[in-house]
Amino acid sequence: MNWKLCIAVFISSSILCFPQNLIGCGPSEDPYDYYTSFFSQKLQTDETYRPFYYTGYRFLYDEAEPLSTKEITSSEWIPYTGNTASKKEVQDFVLKYSYKQLSTIYNHIEKKQPLTVADSVKRNGFTKWFIQSKDLEALGYLLYAKQVEPFVTGDEDYWEEINRDSIKMQRLIKSGIQLWSASKNEFIKLRYGYQVTRLAHYTEQYNNCISYYNNYVASNTTKSELHSLSQALYAGALYHSGKKEEAAYRFAQLCADNALKRRSNYISFIFSTSGNEDETAVSKEDVLKYCKTNKEKANVIAAFALNSTADDLLHLQSIYQLDPSSPMLELLTTREVNKLEEKYLHPSIQKLKGEKVMYSWSLFGWDVENPNHDSLYAASEQEVKQMMKFCHAVAGNAAVANKGLFEVAAAYIAYISKDLQQANKYLQAAKQLPLTEKVKDQWMLTNLLVQINEKGKLDAASEADILPSVQWLEAKAKKDEEWKKFYRNLFSEIIALQYERQNDTHKAALALGCADKIMYVKYDDYEDYYYWRQNSLSYLRTKLQGKEIETLHQLITSSSKTAWEKFMVDNNSYTKDEVADVAGTAYLREQNWTNAERWLKQVSSSYYKKDPYKTYLAANPFADLLYDTHAPTKQDTVVYNKLQYVRKMNALLQQSNNGTNEQKAKAFYQLANGLYQSSYWGNSWLLQEYGWSGNDGLTGLTQKEPWKKEYYGVYAAEQYYLKAKALTADRNFQVRCLFMAAKCSQKQIVVPSYDAYPDYDQYEKANEQYAKNIRQNKYFPELIRDYKQTKTYKEVFNSCVYLKDYVSK
Repeated sequence: MNWKLCIAVFISSSILCFPQNLIGCGPSEDPYDYYTSFFSQKLQTDETYRPFYYTGYRFLYDEAEPLSTKEITSSEWIPYTGNTASKKEVQDFVLKYSYKQLSTIYNHIEKKQPLTVADSVKRNGFTKWFIQSKDLEALGYLLYAKQVEPFVTGDEDYWEEINRDSIKMQRLIKSGIQLWSASKNEFIKLRYGYQVTRLAHYTEQYNNCISYYNNYVASNTTKSELHSLSQALYAGALYHSGKKEEAAYRFAQLCADNALKRRSNYISFIFSTSGNEDETAVSKEDVLKYCKTNKEKANVIAAFALNSTADDLLHLQSIYQLDPSSPMLELLTTREVNKLEEKYLHPSIQKLKGEKVMYSWSLFGWDVENPNHDSLYAASEQEVKQMMKFCHAVAGNAAVANKGLFEVAAAYIAYISKDLQQANKYLQAAKQLPLTEKVKDQWMLTNLLVQINEKGKLDAASEADILPSVQWLEAKAKKDEEWKKFYRNLFSEIIALQYERQNDTHKAALALGCADKIMYVKYDDYEDYYYWRQNSLSYLRTKLQGKEIETLHQLITSSSKTAWEKFMVDNNSYTKDEVADVAGTAYLREQNWTNAERWLKQVSSSYYKKDPYKTYLAANPFADLLYDTHAPTKQDTVVYNKLQYVRKMNALLQQSNNGTNEQKAKAFYQLANGLYQSSYWGNSWLLQEYGWSGNDGLTGLTQKEPWKKEYYGVYAAEQYYLKAKALTADRNFQVRCLFMAAKCSQKQIVVPSYDAYPDYDQYEKANEQYAKNIRQNKYFPELIRDYKQTKTYKEVFNSCVYLKDYVSK
């Protein structure tokens, strides 16, 4: 079973109540979209295998049965009527009409009583057929089935407990056997046999259930889905009778050979093979003993592999040897390719991005002694090569129906392993095979991926080459959710990453914008960008500097774009306001006030009012505060937006070069306040950043982006405070300048990170040293020695616990 999460399943033989919230103790990732994938899960010809598509986060991919039992079994009445009644008419008659309505029709035919039913019932084609044919045997069965139904399936309320009245059910069994004996029609006899077998099962008369199946169902030659449903009841009775191995064998065959109740039969197989505190689990070898043919053996092996998250190539090879025509081979091969994407492709891409830890702990665990190394990644490299060879070999077997799937899978796996020459070889071989439409699409996508990687660099020529394929992919993405994710992944994980490696960061930002645009959803008048736009907006807002954003803006507004550039711009999530805001913010971070003002003037006044995540904190960044706060203060009588802020900073910079020393000192002090309060620690951090987290302060100084050094370390603010101190003759003002410089200095001490130390003891020592360093501020000696008697010193002393600790040793 799937060992990636905690699973608790309750079974009642072949009809199961299975909870929908099975993720249990698992993480919050989307169970259908948590790793980079470009290989469709829908390539097998039989779509009823959907519950078994691969995901490492759920017991089954889909908890719903792929087919409706009621619709299929009721539709079997259509040919019984000689096709005179439509599918809807039959389903209405069998599934919706009440016992009373059917009884009225019966009495009308038998006793000539008035037909007192609604006009819609009278007009029903099945009603007309019964009146004309006078088939009271068939109508009598449907009346009997209406009586049975509440005891075996319950009512429409899924959560309502089924009332299993054993006395009434026993009476129905007795009458059902009598009616079976009296019936002359094999079609009707099969249905009575099924009903009494079902009633015996749900009254826990398991020996009788087995007997009824053998006596009333097994020998009936009528072609009907009721045979597989009855076999499931029979297998469930075997399970409850202690014959778990045989039950597992039968459930495995039902799961493989019958689309109807496929999910339910598989869960019953799981229960039949699972152990508990008192019994050991049933092994594969125990179940295989019951198999009579190679096909049956292949079905059993497939059932054991069907929910595994481990490498199942050996199972695939066994199934291939036993039954190369098995449709389960297609499903399990697709699952294996998806596993390789999760274990190898996705980590490979993250590694290119600079991520250290390959896997989330919640998925696979990691080596505690060496958290940056994952042995699964190295093992997966070998799995990739072996799986590629296997798929290619299967594609060459004439007994395999969907040979193209396996050849294209081999090509895709070769792409994963970066063997582009082999990938091209397999792609060309696949073109010579008959391909289903779905496999043709997978061929196109795989070829596009190989093409991009072969280029090595995305220049104007290679962009023009891939444009038609990308446009084709876009058209697919607009019609299919799975292909929408492939399109997104192509731009975010392949194209954007390639541009970034080329130092074309403006195009990398565009690629991320294309990835997010395809996921855009609009609900009425509310535009839900928040979730899907975090990748592109975060990159745009944090990775690009002023000149890079200017280049992006020039490309967006250019009238001479290439066809590829036009495609990326036209299919992008960014607005001109967003680009202008980020450009202005980037220059603001660089303290280039003139260019910041030039860009921020281009942002429309309504832009910041549309989204609550863009609004400003109601604070004054020039407030003279001795303590750090994000809460409003009495000094917040004036609130600045970005444009007003940069204009004042530019004016203060000019003032710092003119006037008296005291005037210059005040200008420098306000400049320093503006920088400090717009930093991570200040009341107006949103002037520079777009989000704030308490954990960021622990690692902020180690960030790679140049502007973040100032955002977390406030180095320029410290220098402005010192310049103000040097120019003023006011000793109380000098205290404020020196104390604020001390606050800046304190923020420049790096907090120890556990990952930076080989063991916990050294990490603890680093923390102890950090605690000492933060109390031994380099400005404290001067502050105490020269200013202890000032009024302002007492104010700052009472506001700073570190200063108190320093004084008290």
